[in-house]
Amino acid sequence: MQLSSSDQELFVNELQKKVTFIGNKIHWATLQNPISLSTLEKDSALTETSKRLSSLTIQNVIFLGDAAIDHAYSINITDIKKAIEIFSEVPQHTYIFPENLCWIGCLAFEGYMDYADLQ
Repeated sequence: MQLSSSDQELFVNELQKKVTFIGNKIHWATLQNPISLSTLEKDSALTETSKRLSSLTIQNVIFLGDAAIDHAYSINITDIKKAIEIFSEVPQHTYIFPENLCWIGCLAFEGYMDYADLQ
């Protein structure tokens, strides 16, 4: 489901309070225990990420792009694998996080995936 402009702006503002950016990219080194999934083959990384996220006790995650997609989307956790497959093909950095912003992941068009807890 596409988020309203006001909801999208709220998430962007909250994200900017919790995360340091260098340009339009998260400065992962400033976060506690960031994890890079870049060493995995892309399909394996997508499958592993989907599996881990779908096991969490959240109902929806937010997908927010930095360039090619103008809107943020709230995706039901049961649809996470398909959403990750779709957004991983978009030429941008796509940030994935739950509504409470307790963690964040990034699918990057350069082919890497990162994750960090924000608590």
